[in-house]
Amino acid sequence: MPRRSRRPSRRATPAHQGHPLDRVALSVMAILAVGMAGLMFFGDHATAKVRDFSWQNRQVGVEDRAFLLTFSRPMDPASVEANLTLDPPLAGKVSWAGRRMAYTVTDPIPYGQSFAVKLPTARDRYSAQTDQPGRFEPFQGEFQTRKRGFLYIGVEGEEAHRLVLTDLNHQERVILTPKNLAVLDFEPYPLGDKVLFSAIDASQTEGLMNQQLYTVTTGIQPQPPVDPMAEPPSLWQRWRARRSPAASGELELVLDNRDYQNLKFDLSPDGQTIVVQRVNQANPADFGPWVVRQGRPPYRLDTDPGGDFLIGPDSQSLVLLQGEGTAIIELEPAHSKNPGQPLDFLPNYGRVLDITRDGSAAAMVNFNQNDPAKRFTESLFLVTSQGQEEELLQVGGSILAAQFDPAQDFLYVLASEQVTA
Repeated sequence: MPRRSRRPSRRATPAHQGHPLDRVALSVMAILAVGMAGLMFFGDHATAKVRDFSWQNRQVGVEDRAFLLTFSRPMDPASVEANLTLDPPLAGKVSWAGRRMAYTVTDPIPYGQSFAVKLPTARDRYSAQTDQPGRFEPFQGEFQTRKRGFLYIGVEGEEAHRLVLTDLNHQERVILTPKNLAVLDFEPYPLGDKVLFSAIDASQTEGLMNQQLYTVTTGIQPQPPVDPMAEPPSLWQRWRARRSPAASGELELVLDNRDYQNLKFDLSPDGQTIVVQRVNQANPADFGPWVVRQGRPPYRLDTDPGGDFLIGPDSQSLVLLQGEGTAIIELEPAHSKNPGQPLDFLPNYGRVLDITRDGSAAAMVNFNQNDPAKRFTESLFLVTSQGQEEELLQVGGSILAAQFDPAQDFLYVLASEQVTA
């Protein structure tokens, strides 16, 4: 009989032998289940801590109103607020957004001081809700305010007609401008690292109308807080920040007087825009405000000629005396819906002396031309953004200047009164 070939029989895979991936999945699930059970039974004992302090080792100024503490986990607000201290004390109020706590300063921050922010203990939200003991890593941060100092134009000796910086912390004075320039007016940049000023060449006899605009460095190295909501700095900005600080007295020409005379100027609160009143030397009828921005050629503002002006607190608008009132004009024509037309017009006021930092109110002067009983007087008004008007002062002379304090609680006024001989 012929022999039959025997095929190898297939052995059935035992039911208890699963795929290797199945065994791995079961193992992971078991580990997770044990971990969750442990958390439920013993509680979460991970240490809570402060991950970021927005003012750490920074120099803050009057424009900085709040710092942020970012925690590693959601916290119990009551325990944080009860244990948070500032040394020396600094009045403020607290607000929360998730794991971030904001401390908003309610009083102006004194300059020339160092502050410590301490949080020795606090509870996270889980331990506070379950009444379980939690762990917290004690925190201490530090920040400083800018050095105390002021600028002035010297009147005698080596300081005559020159810009001088006085450091009150070290009782030192530094002359910033050279002898050949006679300084007429100046305005410091927001961080104090530069000063914008107008000057004439003292060695020439061209007169006060031939002033040019310059910047000069002060030698101050600012370390402002980083805005957490702002875009991260570019590679070029980071490279510039790593450079050695500029020494004091480094001069740069901003605007010459080759074709136009430069008159009054103003620097925007953010330090990015300069507005200059200019007059064509060949045609005096050609005059008006010009805008100067770094990296762009100066351009004339498309508006009717005007008189005194002030850049608004938003750094995007100009308050300009025009005709019988004050106009508010967009500084960037490309963003204006009606180029050449004012955004608003205030017919009763001939001068704006100051505007609050938040733009909620302005100190304005009414020359009382329409009231015979007040003829030859000037009135100072507080005008709010809601349109409310309040007369604060009336003088028989002139209201020369006015300025709000940083907290916007007071308005300081310089005025003159007529006296009889």
